[in-house]
Amino acid sequence: MVGTFLAGATVNSHWFNQEKMDLLRHHVLLVIMPVFFLSTGLRTNWEMGGTTHQQRDLHRAIADGARRHLTVPVVSSKLARMKELIFRSK
Repeated sequence: MVGTFLAGATVNSHWFNQEKMDLLRHHVLLVIMPVFFLSTGLRTNWEMGGTTHQQRDLHRAIADGARRHLTVPVVSSKLARMKELIFRSK
């Protein structure tokens, strides 16, 4: 994250084709960011002190199931929308 920030802060925008940069930003926002935030958010440790091993195992199973069941529909809907936008613009 820090390296990306520093690269963006030091690179001159006139070196790149603005239209291609906008297209890259569009794809990153549609595809990569939802996957990143789903995977990092669902890995958050929600455990509190005093829980039993069975409760922790149940919480992990629920989080793993939610991650699996939420990632596929979110990513597939984003990809379908991206495909629709790309072919409509041509």
